[in-house]
Amino acid sequence: MWFFRSPEVAFGADALSYLSSLDIKKAVIVTDRFLKQSKVIDRVMMNIPKEAQTMLVADIKPEPTFAEMSASLSKIIDFSPDWFIAVGGGSSIDTAKVLFAIYERPDISVYDITPLVKLNLRRKSRLAAIPTTSGTGSECSWAAVVSEEEGRKLELASKEIMPECSHSRPKPCCRFA
Repeated sequence: MWFFRSPEVAFGADALSYLSSLDIKKAVIVTDRFLKQSKVIDRVMMNIPKEAQTMLVADIKPEPTFAEMSASLSKIIDFSPDWFIAVGGGSSIDTAKVLFAIYERPDISVYDITPLVKLNLRRKSRLAAIPTTSGTGSECSWAAVVSEEEGRKLELASKEIMPECSHSRPKPCCRFA
């Protein structure tokens, strides 16, 4: 028996407008420093409901460690978001997945994000992904990669960290640039 899981995918030239239909009160936007300086983040912000508050986490490095991923976690907890919006490539999307899980369940370790542990997420927040690259497919998978200090990569996996929705244009690489 086979099953297929996928987030709801909004695609096309106006895909970002879907954000305005979401019930967003407070959103954490997770991205990297390169996209922070681009017009992509401005376009995302313009499509979030006007009354929503936003917090930008824009320091995601390529292949981040858990310590780097979670550097803003205390500020995120204080902000109390109801949405996490990942914008970027695999590192930004994977970081948003990890932050989302740990924010939802501060009592767990990053090592608890496995298919064997029922996490019971989505009690406080939701997760959306906006890929800007073609490659990892992190926006529609239930895996996340965390680099360890020793240089190894750890794959986390749980059906519960798959984004609710993903937004993309039918054009490879830099879809929103």
